Amino acid sequence: MKRCTDLAGSLVGLAAGAPLLAGLALLVLLVDGRPVFFVQPRVGLGGRRFPLLKLRTMRRPGAAETRMETGEPEATRLGTLLRRFRLDELPQLFNVLAGQMSLVGPRPEQPHLAESYAVTIPRFEERLSMRPGLTGLAQVSLPPGEGEEYARLKLEYDLQYASRASPLLDAAILLRTIPAIWRHRTI
Repeated sequence: MKRCTDLAGSLVGLAAGAPLLAGLALLVLLVDGRPVFFVQPRVGLGGRRFPLLKLRTMRRPGAAETRMETGEPEATRLGTLLRRFRLDELPQLFNVLAGQMSLVGPRPEQPHLAESYAVTIPRFEERLSMRPGLTGLAQVSLPPGEGEEYARLKLEYDLQYASRASPLLDAAILLRTIPAIWRHRTI
């Protein structure tokens, strides 16, 4: 049932969001140039890697050396705006459609972080028993953060979600997502 909901939700989201996604992709192309999309490996269900899709918000590869010399921020000006409102994550609806992600579940980690956390955080690998999500209980309950201590805190919410997962809980999390984005709209 969850997969059917994910398929329906991603199709509706892509159909409704197509003009916005096309406009944002064109804006990234015009303002920041190519590539428009950013593909990053992430760890999903069962520890399998998949290519996570995002609109590109960071400077081009090779700009890192310039940034280190000039002190320029990593995110482009447009990228900062897209990230603030999580609009850079709209292409992940294609990941949901492909079955690599779900609408609701734990956010997927980068492979090197997942490997590190699996060693240092007890029960971390339990979150790999669920398909990762566009949004999740941790995302609507916590402010954005990073690092191992934050990963430990997120894991508590991910495991709580796993133990209580239901269509009603998914609907509640989806309804809380937009207010959470608005509340935590800093980078």
